[in-house]
Amino acid sequence: MGERGVEAAPGRMQPMLNDHQRRALSVALRLLEERLAEITSLMDEEHHGILLERPAPRLSDAQRAAALATMGRMREIVASLAARFDLERDVEVPERRIAGLLGPTWQSLLEVDSRHLRGYGVVDPAVPPVLDPAVEDLVGLIVELGRLLRAPAQDDHVR
Repeated sequence: MGERGVEAAPGRMQPMLNDHQRRALSVALRLLEERLAEITSLMDEEHHGILLERPAPRLSDAQRAAALATMGRMREIVASLAARFDLERDVEVPERRIAGLLGPTWQSLLEVDSRHLRGYGVVDPAVPPVLDPAVEDLVGLIVELGRLLRAPAQDDHVR
């Protein structure tokens, strides 16, 4: 915190951050950007899965417009801070993000096979032959999905 800044224009000091401060600010602002992207996605997409139902938010047109304007203003502040403190842009590698999502998913599935369910009480003997192969199949398919999405594109029509 001993750094005062550098002269940006005659008589004006440009604030400076040391490397640790810059990194901390960058991480916090990237997390904010990530959350804003996720919120925008949640505002735009419904999900009608088998066990997960996520309807679109119940927002009036005015609420939606105000929320988008507020998020736009937040992004402007992030851009201003990024420029003022010369923050580096981080390029997220989607394959790593996908792998990060899949890892805890297969781990949580392994914790609900019949052997682990005994921790919640006696398991009906008819459960293991039905549940355990399905859990094993799901874990295998998650591993396969991760492998498929990590592999380099093989055709000329890459999206």
